[in-house]
Amino acid sequence: MKSLMLVCLIGFAGLTHLSAQTTFKKVLLIDFDKAELNAQAMAVLEETFSELEGRDFKYIDIVGHTDGDGNIRYNMVLSKHRSEAAMHFLLSSGIPADKMNISFQGESIPVSTNDNEEGKRLNRRVEVMVQLEPILDTDFIIDNPDEIIQFMKGLNNDVQIFTASAENDIILNGNWGTLINIPKNSLVNNKGKIVTGEVEMELQ
Repeated sequence: MKSLMLVCLIGFAGLTHLSAQTTFKKVLLIDFDKAELNAQAMAVLEETFSELEGRDFKYIDIVGHTDGDGNIRYNMVLSKHRSEAAMHFLLSSGIPADKMNISFQGESIPVSTNDNEEGKRLNRRVEVMVQLEPILDTDFIIDNPDEIIQFMKGLNNDVQIFTASAENDIILNGNWGTLINIPKNSLVNNKGKIVTGEVEMELQ
C-alpha cells in the first residue's frame, strides 16, 4: 500500500533565496585491477577542486567500487585503495582531511552489468559527492513588510506530488529552486516506525 507523506515548506523560504544546488557528484572511472588514478580521473578531480574554490562546503564523501571480477575480499580492499587514492589527490590540492569521508563497497553496488566489458568499465569507479553550504542570494532578500505581503500573494501555491521508494535515496526538486535530499530508510510514520515501499509525497 502506498504511504502519503506531506513535506511542507513555508512560503518565507522564497524570501531569502538559497542556491538550488546543494550537492553534486563526480564519477572517476578507474583502470582494470588498478587503484591509481588515471589521467582522466585526475582531470575530473581537478575540475571538482576548481568548482569548490570560493565555495563553502560541509563535507565530501568518497566511495570506492569495483567490477565483479576477482573475489569479494580482494575487491573490497581494492575499492578501499581507490577511495584513498582520490582522497590523497584532494588532500594534495588543499582540501582538509576533516572535510572528507571515505568508504568502500567492493563489488556490492554495481551501476551496470558485470556481464560485459563496458558494464565492468562503468563499475570500476570512485564516486565523489560534495555537500555544499547553501548560498544566500542577497539580491533576492525582501525586508519591507509591504513587499513581503505582495510577494506572498504572488506565490504559486500549487501542490507538487512525488512518488518514490522509501528504501532508496530520494531527491525532491521543488519550485523556487528547492532541493530536498531524503536518505533512504529515514521516513517514519506517526507511530515512529520506518516507512517501507512506495510513498507519495506532497510538497507545499
